[in-house]
Amino acid sequence: MKEPDLSIRPSGSPKPTLVVESGWSETHKKLLDDIRLWVKGGAGAVVMAIVIKWTKTNNSVKGFIEVYVLDQTGNEHLIQKEDIFPRPAPGAPVQQIAITRGQLFGAALLPGRNPNDTFNLSLNGLRAVATETMRIEGYQPA
Repeated sequence: MKEPDLSIRPSGSPKPTLVVESGWSETHKKLLDDIRLWVKGGAGAVVMAIVIKWTKTNNSVKGFIEVYVLDQTGNEHLIQKEDIFPRPAPGAPVQQIAITRGQLFGAALLPGRNPNDTFNLSLNGLRAVATETMRIEGYQPA
């Protein structure tokens, strides 16, 4: 059985609602194939999938993130793509990924909770962790 690099599975739910696939050596196409398995093969449980693709060039690392959701026809649909590295120019809008409570909890949403409440994941936090890990490995952000 395929295991995602990271997933969120609400308590009591047999399948995750959100999955993350990340890769250095895998091609972008391979990561997208993995996402399709989750979104199309997830029996409706996976409603959001995130791809993080890293590329090494000499001593530096480039990276981007893509967010996919299931569309009305049952296919994955790219809703957001952001560069992680190189960093955006100073003064650029804050990069974040919005996830609703309904997307996170799906059928396990507790009564009385607003499914439209939004949680914003900042890419600055991801950049900070990635930068630290890269430096340990002898790389630097592009």
